[in-house]
Amino acid sequence: MPTTMNKQQQLEQILKLLKKRYTTPADAEERPVLEHLIYGIIREGTTRDIADRAYKNLRTHFFDWNEIRVSSPHEIEDVLTNIPLAGERAQRITGILQYWFELKYNFDMEDLAKKGLKDAARQLSRMLNEVAKGGMKESGRIPVRVIDGNDYVVSYVIQQGLGGHAIPLDAPSIRVLRRLGMLEESTEGLEQLRGSIEHHVPKTKGALFNELISLVAIQLCTETHPKCKACPLLEECPFGQEHAGHGAESKPRKSR
Repeated sequence: MPTTMNKQQQLEQILKLLKKRYTTPADAEERPVLEHLIYGIIREGTTRDIADRAYKNLRTHFFDWNEIRVSSPHEIEDVLTNIPLAGERAQRITGILQYWFELKYNFDMEDLAKKGLKDAARQLSRMLNEVAKGGMKESGRIPVRVIDGNDYVVSYVIQQGLGGHAIPLDAPSIRVLRRLGMLEESTEGLEQLRGSIEHHVPKTKGALFNELISLVAIQLCTETHPKCKACPLLEECPFGQEHAGHGAESKPRKSR
């Protein structure tokens, strides 16, 4: 595992290499807090382009949030095109809308952080937990592994909707960072894993870091059959060098 200084330098190098490979994405669209919450649910575990298309389908297919609230999860699932576990996400979306409507009789979450970001994170996490419990009771199912609880969604809202410093990490992003040696292969919780990255990636680069890591995760650094030889991070990645068969033939990594 890299030392603190080496870790920061390696993360800077990773971001530099990704910026060379990919076009820097535009800033995320400005949305009300509720919409960032719904978008975060859709965005987890996929790329921005795929999430954008699914979110647009959701907003154009239904008249407003209230119509989505009273629709069946199956109707929501049908418009979440190319989104993995769309049925699971559809249940969360309708559950959240129902939860907030019963609480406030509206869909306005703009005052969520009036007591601070930590309080907002607690409120969001508590709401998502309650919704998850209700969904499991109704469906008789247990959460699926690809959806890593609530940490990603809460962090996404904090970052994009409330202006805080948080770096949402979903399962594909964590896979990339572990293969790079930036995260321990351990039983650390998501909050600890995220904190170790947030410590070294400044707030101004957090959103860009998320976008570029997710592209690598979905396009190249897949769970099975990763395309290591085509990855721009190969020289920084012990897993990639081993998997690609480079071993002793690979260029020695620069000492930092």
